[in-house]
Amino acid sequence: MNSTSLSELARQITAFIGQTTAKASLSESVRSDFQPNFDRLARELFAAQYQANEAYRRFSDSVGVSPDKVNRWAQIPFVPTSGFKDSELTSLPPADRPRVFFSSATTGQSRSRHFHNAESLALYEAALKPWLYRYLVQPMAELEEGEGRTAVDRPGILSLTPPASAAPNSSLVHMLDVAVQEFAARDSVFAGLIGPESVWQIDYDRVLFALRKSMCANRPLLITGTAFNFVELLDFLESRNIRYRLAEGSRVMETGGYK
Repeated sequence: MNSTSLSELARQITAFIGQTTAKASLSESVRSDFQPNFDRLARELFAAQYQANEAYRRFSDSVGVSPDKVNRWAQIPFVPTSGFKDSELTSLPPADRPRVFFSSATTGQSRSRHFHNAESLALYEAALKPWLYRYLVQPMAELEEGEGRTAVDRPGILSLTPPASAAPNSSLVHMLDVAVQEFAARDSVFAGLIGPESVWQIDYDRVLFALRKSMCANRPLLITGTAFNFVELLDFLESRNIRYRLAEGSRVMETGGYK
């Protein structure tokens, strides 16, 4: 299957994500076409990746699975995370990989790699935007005015991670940057820093400023960060006996981090 087929699949999957989001609150009968469409797209994508991705094809063959043997999506072989460290698991040719994301890793460990071109990155972002808006941003934006609170279309976001300019190879930071550009107020903040040995740190002055600004304006705030970001922040606040009550409607989104 050639790159045109992969491009067409990318368009179909993007459309499917948008349609699924729109139907999320509808009845089960209206959403009855979800499973067959998901199954069809998953199997077609497996067939395309099996042909275009040599490392994945070798892995699939090693477990005795090929497209002609797959009758439903659950039969598609899933690659263990170690595979992304050991092989270039991508359908993109070497000349078409302008972006690469690396996983975090403890000292001495190899890092997983995740390759993208403009088209695959657009699909990657399309998987984020509608669901983030529907379940995080929209409920905050739709809070009614009252008790000193002003309704806002674009809530403030405080990210405990570094900005994308400081961590260009982090898929997490890329996605948070997309969220801020797409949905957030202009005064949203990335409060992370890159410390010695590329360890992420937090600029607590920026965090406290953002928290106090949100409280003074009685404006809900979305705080995002990894599990360890929040551990460090809570330890800092506790060590200084600092307690805040955030504005009604504020949210916290832990992005993961414990392995």
